[in-house]
Amino acid sequence: MNPIELPAADARELAAAAAHSLNNVIAVLYAAASHLESAPNPRSLERATRALGDASGSALCLSAALSLLALPSAASLHVPAGAQELHPEDMDRLAEALQTATYASSACQDLPKTAMHTTLDRDTLQSLLLCAAALLRRAAGRDAVLHCTARLTRAPAPEQLEFELRCDAATSAGSSRSSRDPCELALVHALPVLPVLGAQLDRSQPGRVLLRVDIAGGMGRAVPSGQ
Repeated sequence: MNPIELPAADARELAAAAAHSLNNVIAVLYAAASHLESAPNPRSLERATRALGDASGSALCLSAALSLLALPSAASLHVPAGAQELHPEDMDRLAEALQTATYASSACQDLPKTAMHTTLDRDTLQSLLLCAAALLRRAAGRDAVLHCTARLTRAPAPEQLEFELRCDAATSAGSSRSSRDPCELALVHALPVLPVLGAQLDRSQPGRVLLRVDIAGGMGRAVPSGQ
């Protein structure tokens, strides 16, 4: 992977955003420790458990953002079409990561039981979903219901695996701090790279994100050996 050269202003913004997010994780961990050190009672244990869950989720999202920010430029990518595989167990792991990081529920609609061949690898797919879900969660609040649906779409061609992230609560269009969020910076960085990876991201509708991934072979079938 080629090194990324960021302009000084972008590098400072990224460093500030990452430091802010990491400080939030540390603060939540301190809060969890405080609850655990207090007199043992069900309420303290509940608060500590929730705090640890929040810290783990924030750390996962920060890791996802940094992973996307490490993607090279579109001009530097040379990825064979359909060279990656998404297995049914990969979909389960994506759902687990979304639940852990953003408390989002997930459902799959009639997905194939065999591997789907894509150009986008599972780790990058997970990072994209986590960053998108984190921004929805941030805009709608921690108690809003967040859901992800994975389905196959056959029009327009080629066939695609579509992830729809949707929040049931009204979301803000943005804030003065939105550009300081690592997940926001990461998605902006990844957007021009996605076409090379056979993927598209649509954030045009408030409270909803669509991530579409091209599938090689059609109908979710594996690509025959040698193709």
